[in-house]
Amino acid sequence: MKIDFHVHTNASDGLFSPAETVLRAKARGLDGLAITDHDTVSGLFEAERSAKQLDMVFIPGLELSCSESESTVHILAFGVDTNNKKLAAFLEKYREGKKNRLYDILSNLNKLNMPLTFKDIEIPSLDNVNRVHVARAMVKKGYVEAPDEAFSKYLAKGKPAYVGYIKPTVSEGIEFINSINALPVLAHPGLIKLPKEKLLELISTWKHKGLAGIEAFHPAHSLSENEFWNIIAKKNNMLVSGGSDFHDFPNTSKKHSDLGHMLNLWVNSKQDTDTLLQFINEGAFA
Repeated sequence: MKIDFHVHTNASDGLFSPAETVLRAKARGLDGLAITDHDTVSGLFEAERSAKQLDMVFIPGLELSCSESESTVHILAFGVDTNNKKLAAFLEKYREGKKNRLYDILSNLNKLNMPLTFKDIEIPSLDNVNRVHVARAMVKKGYVEAPDEAFSKYLAKGKPAYVGYIKPTVSEGIEFINSINALPVLAHPGLIKLPKEKLLELISTWKHKGLAGIEAFHPAHSLSENEFWNIIAKKNNMLVSGGSDFHDFPNTSKKHSDLGHMLNLWVNSKQDTDTLLQFINEGAFA
């Protein structure tokens, strides 16, 4: 079973529609995929419909933005119920923070002589705008050559156009995901801006809060990092996940890859995938 467990669409900061993304996954030879857009489930209905038409395994998910010691930590949630009113209310609270942040980011860019309008930022809805949308607009306006440059010079934390917003703590995010019977998995730990020893301590704490697994296999990880996080997951008796973090193609960030790419690097992907699917279908981790 070939499944990519980390995929984005234009419901958040991906480039393709949910249906287009599922079709590409099929063309790439995948048996299924998890749609994990940032802080939204709005693309899941279309994606699930397309997956059923193509006879593919579909995992409804999301990628929840959380905070820890002033660092951003992402938690993947697998097996979410798109009709869950508790989930909708929870996500709306934090999407409002993102929308308010956009106004401040645009104000900062204007002060840096890089004006952008809402029309310049091509997004389905202002309700779930991400910094990636701003970065793409900056490329189109000729302010930077690539989205990664926009982040490294202007949009990343500590840079002149950066604006933060209130996020749930990691523990709050994990507990909430478990409360809606979804499966919480730590996304790309190699990208978390915390000392490794501190992160390892936190993973133990988060496990006791209900964290089920670790995304060991990710395009932003080196081969040695993939193996390191695979070992850490196994040592902690946690699930192992892997995904492309697909956003667009050709990839505009070194942190992302094409659909299914990580399956060639994911050791024991078949066994790990079978175990993940078992827990997702059960709606619980113990």
